Amino acid sequence: MRLVCKKRQSKFESIENHGNYLLIKILASIEEAIGIVIEDIINKCEFIDEEYMCTNVEKPENGLINKWINDEI
Repeated sequence: MRLVCKKRQSKFESIENHGNYLLIKILASIEEAIGIVIEDIINKCEFIDEEYMCTNVEKPENGLINKWINDEI
């Protein structure tokens, strides 16, 4: 993950394991499309599903993430 971030001029900050999902914090370069950074990470880490939620506003709460996973929003 750090290698992908370095390649994409971004910085890996942290990762949290919540059982059925991972919460990954990345400071992405404005020179790179965030979708490209995320897709590069997904391609390198085979255990990560291709679906993701991305926000630049605030860290999403567990309740919101679980609703998104369960197609409730």
